[in-house]
Amino acid sequence: MKKRVYITLVFFLLICGSLASQSHAAVPLEDSIYLILEQAQIRGLINTLPAVKPYTRLFIAEAIEKILESNRNRLSYNERLILERELEKFKPRHDRSGMDLRRGSYSFNSQFLNSNTRFSSDLGLGLQMAFSGAYYDNDDIGTLWGMDNQIHAYIMGDIGESFGYNFNFYGAIVRAPRRELGTYNTFYEGISGSWDDAINREITVHSQPLTFFPYDFRKDWDGGYFLALDNLSETGFIEWPDGIGIGPHFISELSGSHFNNALTWRFGRVRREWAAMSTGRSLALNGMAQPFLGI
Repeated sequence: MKKRVYITLVFFLLICGSLASQSHAAVPLEDSIYLILEQAQIRGLINTLPAVKPYTRLFIAEAIEKILESNRNRLSYNERLILERELEKFKPRHDRSGMDLRRGSYSFNSQFLNSNTRFSSDLGLGLQMAFSGAYYDNDDIGTLWGMDNQIHAYIMGDIGESFGYNFNFYGAIVRAPRRELGTYNTFYEGISGSWDDAINREITVHSQPLTFFPYDFRKDWDGGYFLALDNLSETGFIEWPDGIGIGPHFISELSGSHFNNALTWRFGRVRREWAAMSTGRSLALNGMAQPFLGI
């Protein structure tokens, strides 16, 4: 049946400011700095960037500094202003301490007893809210609404000059209604038997979320959701929040850099992207894929 979306409205609010500039923490793949660096690479303002993402905050700060230093005559006033703003966000700031209400974080720095090893940490809270609505000309769909709201708590910092840590916990309240398209076989109806791991079974197929633009809604939660307005003991953990659902999301990492940043390592559960095109699409490892634990 033909469906058309006449109106879709999305409202977005981000209250958390930029995260603290801890040197070795991974920069999330959705940060706009990746697009800026890709554009700089296309224009020849910087050497070829690594294909393995995410980058560390220290790597990005050094890349921006190289662009500013070696291309003084090739950058417009606005381009330089943007790069300097991003550099201020990512360059290490080990002198930061105390409460910062604008960023919603508390920072402190100290040194281990009888050593020059420095320990720094930032603790903070953030809130991200998105509401959307859509109208369909189908009588059985009509007007729908959705939302994707996340409360974010984090602690991140450095231990000495070579090691860093970053722990992020998200509590999400989401509503993303879909339409059930039908039940289909993984092979074809009537076939019986199985071949190794290939088993013919019936699966329920759903549409894209009806209250967001096609292919722009990303599943951020881990595992599933509890339906907030239903009896939790009866519904249990569900796969998708067609109604209002509450669920968790956890991202963490330990990372380090050695030999003047020639060797960088990371152990943690983060979103990764390998050898993707500039639009973030990849047949190998897509940045839209769920985060996984790896080294």
